[in-house]
Amino acid sequence: MNYSDYSNSSYHSHVDTLLDRNSYVRDNVLNWMQEAGFRRSIVDSLITNQERSHMIGSQGISLGTTSNQNHPSKVSLEEIFKCFICYSKLNNPHMCPHCSKLCCGPCIRKWLTEQKAQCPHCRTSLRVSQLVNCRFVSEISNVLESIPLKKEDEGDLCPEHQSKLSYFCSTCEVPVCSDCAMFGQKHKSHEFEQITKRYDRHVEMIKSGATSLNNRLKLLKSQMVGVEETIEKVTRSKEERSHELVTAVDQMSQRLELELKSKLLELLSHKGLLSDEIEFLENMRTEIERQIKETPKSLLIQKSSELVKMITDINDKPLNSIDTKSISHEFASEVVPAYSGSVFCLKPFSVLRQHSEVVYSDLFHMNGIVWRLKVYPNGNGVAKGTYISVFLEMVKGLQESSKYEYRVELINQKNSNVLVMREFASEFESGECWGYNRFFKIDLLEKEGYLIPEEDMIDCLEILRPATKLLQVLLRSESVHKCT
Repeated sequence: MNYSDYSNSSYHSHVDTLLDRNSYVRDNVLNWMQEAGFRRSIVDSLITNQERSHMIGSQGISLGTTSNQNHPSKVSLEEIFKCFICYSKLNNPHMCPHCSKLCCGPCIRKWLTEQKAQCPHCRTSLRVSQLVNCRFVSEISNVLESIPLKKEDEGDLCPEHQSKLSYFCSTCEVPVCSDCAMFGQKHKSHEFEQITKRYDRHVEMIKSGATSLNNRLKLLKSQMVGVEETIEKVTRSKEERSHELVTAVDQMSQRLELELKSKLLELLSHKGLLSDEIEFLENMRTEIERQIKETPKSLLIQKSSELVKMITDINDKPLNSIDTKSISHEFASEVVPAYSGSVFCLKPFSVLRQHSEVVYSDLFHMNGIVWRLKVYPNGNGVAKGTYISVFLEMVKGLQESSKYEYRVELINQKNSNVLVMREFASEFESGECWGYNRFFKIDLLEKEGYLIPEEDMIDCLEILRPATKLLQVLLRSESVHKCT
């Protein structure tokens, strides 16, 4: 709310009554009210035509009926009713008769008696007896205070005088109160300015600096938009690849189902032929047994040649050639490559165990990568003397590490259906090996049929494959590139 918009009738009567009490300063007060931006109707209503003519003639104040927009307020009411020395609310207000400025009675008396006998504002010679006591100003100030306004921040107080920090010492670069500025010895002969002016300059400086922050903010927001767009593209691309994978897996699953049906049809056809013949033979055997039991001896003797001929014909009939081995029980994977490998024979094992710490297999090539099996016949490290230790080594490969699935088997010499197998997946790079220190106990090799004493040998099967088809393709591509 602005005092210039206040037109309450009770407020009007208060001001009018107060002004009538002291006609000496009436003209100056009306001048202040006009400068403060009071509505023209309020000021005009307080001034008679004769008074208007007197004020125009004596002080050159134009009080025409021009709208308030053409005469904007430059002085706030708070500034008018503040002491121009201490910048606080007027206490026992007095006025300089030369410049009409208001100040606190104690402030101006202290200045005139302790500093200079002149007005601190207009610098005109001034004595205490010349000051105009403006008691009505306090009453006007009290009336104005009754109107609700948004109060300004009073700021910090001077730690020495507990007064508002109204000035800024440009010499010391510190805020000070009016007592420090006017009467303090620490800031004597220093240069001062109103703290609000220094504050406004700093605000402008900060706002000017904030412009660069706005530019930086715009740049960051632009980058944020780019990042969000990239996130959206990455997410959409991932969803597309996921959809492709789901579609591809569905198609591979369908192909597996078709392959399974094809194999099952062929196997079921063989099974049907075998079932028919088995059923026929079982019926025939049952019939023959019945004939033997139920047929009289004389009649059986007569039929015996016929039965023997029938049995002979059946036995002479060739069996249906059914080769189940031609139908593989494996299914080719379109995702994971097939295993490849070779057999490494350790012979004579007893001699190798005593005289060789480590034995290497022949080199094994797969997709341009060179491998070999590394065997410690008498164990390695903590397993020495107790376990046979077996490792798979990449002798030559790519610079980057790649993941491989590998399996090492110990072949049983007595029962091919029994074997020792260790299976794992590891990251290999050139010159690196992975395996098992405790692969198999040495004292169980002969006992469980993996070592035949007469032949003195054991067979190790090494098989491995790249973890994915993609890696296999990359390896083959790299191998071809090296060859060319």
